[in-house]
Amino acid sequence: MPDGSEATTDYFNRRFARSDGTTVHLPDEVLPVCAEYERLSEELKKLETAKAAAANQLKFYLKEAETGIVRDKTVTWKQVSRSGVDTKRLKAEEPEIYKNFLTQSSYRRLMVA
Repeated sequence: MPDGSEATTDYFNRRFARSDGTTVHLPDEVLPVCAEYERLSEELKKLETAKAAAANQLKFYLKEAETGIVRDKTVTWKQVSRSGVDTKRLKAEEPEIYKNFLTQSSYRRLMVA
């Protein structure tokens, strides 16, 4: 049976990278798997909200400080900068250059509804 390992995920993503556009009827034994997927998705949303709350509490204590130390824990909230290209502006002002450098990637997204 498939497991949650990265190797299994990579295998399925490579082996079935493209859909053929058809619809299949899945066996009833898939219903509990769908229910588990939906339950875990909801649990992840709750965990992400709880994680964001914990992060905001830490930020409250750090305020302007970059680093905080409590016993054997070090908490950092550092300034990070990155450069990027304003693709909307590039597309509007230099459409040919935009088109020449445009890359496309595709993947399959799994959804349960």
